[in-house]
Order: sequence, then structure tokens, then C-alpha cells
Amino acid sequence: MKKYIKFILATFVCTMLIFSSCSKSASSPKDDQNNLRRIKKSNKIIIDNANRVDRENADRIIESITYFYNDDDLLIQLNFYADTAAGTPLQAAWDVEYYNNIATLSSVTNSSVGLQFIHDNQKRVLVVKSIINGLDSIKFYYGDSNQISEIKIIDIFGQSKHHFDFIYDENNNLLAYKTIDRNNGNLVSRVALSYYPDYKIRNEFDSRFYREETRLYYLGGLNLIYMLGLNYGETTKNALKERIEYMPNLTGDTTTRTNQYTYTFNSENEIIYRKMTGPSDTLYYNFEYE
Repeated sequence: MKKYIKFILATFVCTMLIFSSCSKSASSPKDDQNNLRRIKKSNKIIIDNANRVDRENADRIIESITYFYNDDDLLIQLNFYADTAAGTPLQAAWDVEYYNNIATLSSVTNSSVGLQFIHDNQKRVLVVKSIINGLDSIKFYYGDSNQISEIKIIDIFGQSKHHFDFIYDENNNLLAYKTIDRNNGNLVSRVALSYYPDYKIRNEFDSRFYREETRLYYLGGLNLIYMLGLNYGETTKNALKERIEYMPNLTGDTTTRTNQYTYTFNSENEIIYRKMTGPSDTLYYNFEYE
């Protein structure tokens, strides 16, 4: 009887150990933003859908960026190349400086070119602006729930647009917002977003605001705000699946642009390809890790 009890206890302990091991392995490194391999390179590839070019090919790499970090895992330098071929000359290099509540990205060869990221004491980004003219800027505002409540965009001509009426789900994923032209008060567009429910994205891949007017802080397809140690308040949890823009009119909304996102992973469950399919072309980013 004693031997039987010992056998039962041993079986129970082994079962619990196996269960514990499986539960731990199910929690991948991407769930912990502090336990991630750093991204060292991003390669941009464009596939021309209009001309039926539908194969991935390294020959179509049009930009390659190498990232360098300090001991605190903060971005300190970016090197730009035209492709990944051996001997490709360096096209440009940007350095990053951190001082008080400002992170500044500036060109090594042209001090008038660069970006400034102004943040509060909670590391929430408040303003992203271009150094070259000081007019092109993006301002962020936060609500009581520590989520973005409004974004104000001013271009180099002084034209202003506001993103507002933000709607979030329980995982802080942005589901919808509207854009108004502040110069005439007209509603410009309405945007709806959907996500992959089973994949928790790492912060650098937060691309919910990736559009022409916000290209200031997306270099290499990655969100520089997080690479600088900053944030949007509450961060989004899931990988973006689709982004649809609608144009309001008298008869209802008309779809003006749809972008679909798909991801390819390596054995470490890290994103090595992100594909953004648009109306006329497909934009690939290939990512390499340290």
C-alpha cells in the first residue's frame, strides 16, 4: 500500500512538473518586453502588384537599416544602405542623443536633418517634430485612461489635421478613429482596424499609425518611439491585421484604402517578415536579430 501511495505521489509530482514546464514554454519571449533579442537590421522590399511582380527577391531591397544600441537597450545610431550586398557604401548615418525630456535623431553629415522626440516624465511621447523646418510636427494628447485621445498633425505648409474619437478594446488595441481637417472643419476620413487575437506584438512592431503623415517616426518599418525607450501610454497588445480607411460622403462611407498585414516567424517566434499589402503594391520588411 505504501509503495502504491509513493507511486501515486511520484506520478502526481511528475505530472505537475510536466504541466508547469508546458505552461512556461507557452509563454514566449514576446510576452515580456524586457526579455527580447534586439533587432539589428531591417530590409525594405517593395513588390509591384500592378505589374504582377509577386515573388520575394533580395534584388528588390531598396533600403537596409542597421541599428545600434547602448547598454540600456536604447537606440543610439542608425546606418542606411541601399541594399545588403557586400561592399555597399553607407548612404547616411543618424546618431541619437538623450537630454532631459528630449531624444534627438540627427544626421551625421547634415546637422539640419533630423527628428526630435519630446516626452513627459512618464516617457509618454508628446511631440515628434522635424529639425529641418520646425513646422512639420505631430502632437499627442492623452486621456484619463492613459490612452491616446487625440493626435494633431501639422505639415510644412502649416496645414493641420486632427485624429480624434479614438475607440479601444479591452487589450488597448485601437479599433477606430476619425480625422478632421482643422483648416475647414471637414471630416476627412474614418479608420477601422482589426487585430490577430492570438498574437501579442512586441512594441517596435506597433504600426497602427503607419501612414504617410506619420512616416516621421517609422524608420525601417519599426516604431522609433519604443526604440527610444518612449511610449504611447497604454501600449497595444496584438498584431495589426487590417487597416481600412473610409471617405465620408452624402450616400455613406466609401472605402479609399485597405492595408492587410501578415507575419512570418522564425523558430524563436520572432517576426522575420512583415508584409503590408496595399492597393497597388506590397511592402515587405525583413528583420534580423542580434
